[in-house]
Amino acid sequence: MAEEFDLLTACGCVIYPGTEIYLECFGKEQLKALESAMLGNHLIFFVAQRATGSEGMVNVQKKKLFPVGVLAQIKQILKKDAVSARILIQGKDVASLTKIKRNENGLHSAVVKKYTATSQFQVDQKDKKNIEEALIRTVKKLFVEYAQFFPAISKAIHQTIKKIKSGNELVNYIAVNIMLELSVKQQLLEVVGVLDRLLILASVLEREVGIISCQVELDEKLKKNIDKGQKDYYIREQIKILNSELAGGPQATDEVQEYIKRINELMIDQDSKEHLLKEAQKLDKAPSGSHEGAVIKNYLDICVELPWSKKTEDSMDVEVAAKILDRAHFGLKKIKEKILEMIAVKALNRGTKWQVLCLVGPPGVGKTSIAKAIAEAVNRKYVKVSLGGLKDESEVRGHRKTYVGAMPGRIIMALKTAKSKNPLILLDEIDKMAMDFRSDPTAAFLEVLDYGQNCEFRDNYLEVAFDLSDVLFVATANYLWDIPAPLLNRMEVVELDSYTRYEKFNILKKHVIPKQLTEYLLAPNQIKFSDAVIRAIVDNYTREAGVRSASRLVGSLCRKAIRKMLELNLESFSFTVKNLKEYAGVPKYSHRDTLNRNVVGTATGLAWTQVGGETMCIEALSLEGTGKLELTGSLGSVMQESAKAALSYIRKVSGKLKINKEFYKNSDIHLHVPSGAVPKDGPSAGTAISTAIVSELMKKPIRKDVAITGEITLRGKVLPVGGVKEKVIAAHKMGIKMVVLPKENEADLEEVDESVKDEIEFVFAKNVDTVWKTAVIGYS
Repeated sequence: MAEEFDLLTACGCVIYPGTEIYLECFGKEQLKALESAMLGNHLIFFVAQRATGSEGMVNVQKKKLFPVGVLAQIKQILKKDAVSARILIQGKDVASLTKIKRNENGLHSAVVKKYTATSQFQVDQKDKKNIEEALIRTVKKLFVEYAQFFPAISKAIHQTIKKIKSGNELVNYIAVNIMLELSVKQQLLEVVGVLDRLLILASVLEREVGIISCQVELDEKLKKNIDKGQKDYYIREQIKILNSELAGGPQATDEVQEYIKRINELMIDQDSKEHLLKEAQKLDKAPSGSHEGAVIKNYLDICVELPWSKKTEDSMDVEVAAKILDRAHFGLKKIKEKILEMIAVKALNRGTKWQVLCLVGPPGVGKTSIAKAIAEAVNRKYVKVSLGGLKDESEVRGHRKTYVGAMPGRIIMALKTAKSKNPLILLDEIDKMAMDFRSDPTAAFLEVLDYGQNCEFRDNYLEVAFDLSDVLFVATANYLWDIPAPLLNRMEVVELDSYTRYEKFNILKKHVIPKQLTEYLLAPNQIKFSDAVIRAIVDNYTREAGVRSASRLVGSLCRKAIRKMLELNLESFSFTVKNLKEYAGVPKYSHRDTLNRNVVGTATGLAWTQVGGETMCIEALSLEGTGKLELTGSLGSVMQESAKAALSYIRKVSGKLKINKEFYKNSDIHLHVPSGAVPKDGPSAGTAISTAIVSELMKKPIRKDVAITGEITLRGKVLPVGGVKEKVIAAHKMGIKMVVLPKENEADLEEVDESVKDEIEFVFAKNVDTVWKTAVIGYS
């Protein structure tokens, strides 16, 4: 049954049945109503507000109040003035709020009903008393531990708690006498079962005791550290004063004196030395343990550890260097010759500066590893600096030492790591540096790689000049066009091309396989790879510019062979062409079907890609139609224009070709270049496209062993193209026996390995008629 009572509410305050609490009350009308309730021995309804900082008794809303409160009796009113008083109320029964009413005088009343809830702790009545007694003892014990951290809790409270035997009474009394979160206080009011309430209070007390214990322990440790730091500072100051008195003037500490000694031993210019000595003096004046002192110490540690004058003696023996390079790598003649030339010049005139080399080539061709071999050949320390993704100039020049966590740039840190003033520093992936509107790291390298400027390189962290002119810089990149022109101008570009089939075979046989066997602690003959197996790995399981995938496959085969040897208790294991498929899987690559027979309308073209050369199949098909040219296979705009130019020239010479002169009116030409999902572009496929179309219109097949490259004009001329070496190597890999090249590209064959040229016949064409005579069977 619902009843109506005067409403009283407050922020952050919960009252329980049988407990008393003082509240501050304001408002003339409110005080009058409370006095009337006290004189008439009437009950009021008290409920806590959900959030602190609410409006008190002004504009009271049900949603801002908790749903459960207490019917209470006003025991005392102590007036401060006409509009404020301190009242003492005593809780009676728990009640549930159903509705709030606003009276004519502006006050509020609450419609409440008896509060009912179910206990979650269901036990027998006999066990309940024992459990309750156990929980009461636990709560009292936890309260004693809790009270140890709060001396303000009076002895009277302790004595009262000792006398309490009722579980509900104990919970109510403790809850109003300790600091708990409002949500916990309200939960203790709303929970009905005495066992539930005791469990909640016990868990809260245990948690609070744990947290406060940790806090006290941390405070004690902090105090000890502070006291120790103050004591150390006091002792150091006393020592300084005593030393000053004994020596007749101020004396530096042992630590600072050690820094000064090491700075004076450095072989650096006088200005730099004076700057470092000033920093040491600042450290002497800095308070012990201060942030400024730590920054200066870190700065001085880095400066005195740098190799200002330490060098390694360069090796100038050309023959020894050649042997080291040949032992480390098979092939790579161009870069080896370049290095040997540099060593020869350096031997003749030691004052000559090393050139900054930039090794450009597809992934996996040995750019990084050849740099290590160069360092060994010239007897220099080797340090690698990875530049991929670098987009902050401060990574190169360093940060000002006043910044938190400041460090020198990567170049200075590389020298510190090398412990030598003249190491070989590999700038790996220099084409992968990024830039934004805030910073451009490539600009910082303009000074680093310029031997006319880097003799006084200034790192922002060091604040003094460091001589980089003795450093041998070697950069690596995959593509030249991603390197800014001013930076590229400071480097000697050496292009590393794709490995030939012969080079890959020898690299696997002489380097990769022995390295894998050594890595797995195997004897040279414990795992055997026949020459035929190595060729199968190169031809059928990998297709790449370098040997990275082939190396991984060899490693995988070695692991499988080791497992087989252990399972079958074998002393050795041999891979053969027959069992290779069992361990390496189905071959991933093979020569295309078009290489096994002569096909009408299908020509083999040559393309250059970022990872080397590729062969591509170009298909032409003539259909009845209205003269449309259909181009498919993700062809770029330049390649489409080449197809149109080829078709126009074929129309012009259709009489000579003895084909229907009206083919462009009553036939559609469909040109397709697989794979369709791979974008293709460039003018070098023009001659191959024209050959495919002519073959289709004349119904004469194209030789299966001929590959074609060259740009075609409307007059039928064949213009030169780029990437000849990579294209020829790609043709060689695919078993092509004849390659048709533009006449003006004949000189480019000098770069092609002799082993490749010995196996391929080359035809040089000035006009497309030569191409057709060579490739189309029966063309005359």
